[in-house]
Amino acid sequence: MFRAGQPTWVGWNSKQLNQSKAETAVLKDVTLSTTALRCYLMIEHEGDEYLGALLFEDHNSCLGIYRLLFSHRGEVIRKVSEIDVPHSSTTAPIKPKTCKICGSIDNCDFKVMDDVWRTTIPIEYRNDIVCGECFENFVCERQIQLLRRKDV
Repeated sequence: MFRAGQPTWVGWNSKQLNQSKAETAVLKDVTLSTTALRCYLMIEHEGDEYLGALLFEDHNSCLGIYRLLFSHRGEVIRKVSEIDVPHSSTTAPIKPKTCKICGSIDNCDFKVMDDVWRTTIPIEYRNDIVCGECFENFVCERQIQLLRRKDV
């Protein structure tokens, strides 16, 4: 079985399509993300289009699944989901990023320049994932420390 995770299907009107109905939908298009390890899938069900995403741990798995799905455009999702894909830990979906400080999964996918990260984040968290809110808290703490220094 093809198991790169089941996407949540969201329509243009923000309406979601449940998984049982998605099985009868047709795979219309597959797009490879240029900035992340994900494939976007466009399906059609009863005249409405829905978008979903598959997330991967490495580029090769993402590209392989993209190519496979691309070759099955126009087929019913139920048929596509029965495709045999070699089982590999690299084709498993990635787990949501979780903040090491607060445990939140929200806003953990932002980027800052390396020097800002090193200056802002305490050394014990520099190799971990930190959410935007915790990052902002560290920024505030760092600014207060800088203001209190007499040589600044």
